[in-house]
Amino acid sequence: MGTAASRIYLSLLFWVTGRAVQAAWRTDREVRREFDRLPDLFSFRLSVYPSGPGLTIMKKEGTVRYIRQGEEGPADLHMMIKSLSHGMSLFTFQESTALSASRGRIAIYGDLSYACSIVRVLDRVEIYLLPRVIAKRAVKRYESPPAKHRKRFMIYLRVLFSP
Repeated sequence: MGTAASRIYLSLLFWVTGRAVQAAWRTDREVRREFDRLPDLFSFRLSVYPSGPGLTIMKKEGTVRYIRQGEEGPADLHMMIKSLSHGMSLFTFQESTALSASRGRIAIYGDLSYACSIVRVLDRVEIYLLPRVIAKRAVKRYESPPAKHRKRFMIYLRVLFSP
């Protein structure tokens, strides 16, 4: 895939993932618990180095919100994928986040315990967004949540139609 196509794909994927995290916070108790462990006014950014696409999530006043690219400020936790090709390997689900991190393809700036919480959230969101056969490759440990199909439907609706 060419560089321009990779950037477009990753931009779309980050948009869907960011909105899905916000939707999963409203829908899934485990995602909400992970965010409850984080401090208020916490922000998280996942981006591609050096100036690639990214997503920012902010926990503020008891809510979790996806911040559009260009509107974000400094992040408490920044997970940076070291290149566009590494981002494509990660987000075409050829390797899990844990494997990508262990291979040194992701740099983490911020508290490691926060990073672990965010990775658990992203894994849970991927379980909702992806078919089982792909999600099993994308996450370290696949655990099907209760009422997954109903919650998946709600998350898809919120990704598409929530403000």
